Amino acid sequence: MNAIQTFQSTNVGTVLFRRPDINKMYYEIVHNEVVYGTLENVAENGTLARITVENDTYMVKRKGFFKPYMTIRKQNLEKIESIVFLNLTGHSKLSFEGTELNFRTHQIWKNQWAWVNEKNQVVIKYKPMTVGNHRGEIEITKDFLYLEHLELFAVIGWFFLTQLEQELEQINEIKVLK
Repeated sequence: MNAIQTFQSTNVGTVLFRRPDINKMYYEIVHNEVVYGTLENVAENGTLARITVENDTYMVKRKGFFKPYMTIRKQNLEKIESIVFLNLTGHSKLSFEGTELNFRTHQIWKNQWAWVNEKNQVVIKYKPMTVGNHRGEIEITKDFLYLEHLELFAVIGWFFLTQLEQELEQINEIKVLK
């Protein structure tokens, strides 16, 4: 794999999120074979994942049941860098080293999700293409390419969507059992 790049360094606007091997829970953000970030589920149940971007590797852990939340820390450190409370029906706010964005539905009838800023302007938009989130398109608004940690937010948003997909699958399995 080539060195991981930033959106700003290549001035890219649309990238793909793909799952190169259907047998592994490993995803990449790519554009013309340039990699911008990776997501690898470490735990069998998908609650722990490793995110790699240009500057660092982070571990994200999903916790909680009635009030689900996620912690983010650098891979080899114990200090939690950020906590985000997951509210996929509304806004999930993530603040990370000075950058603060909200994750929410964008156009639910088109299955689109987005990170938006405090003015409700779309910074990153997600367009999953297949059931199971095996691949999809991510649009980065060019006006926000200057934001720090944009690639980390892009990968975390996809992690949210994979978590949502897993929860929906579990709900459907419960309905079948009844």
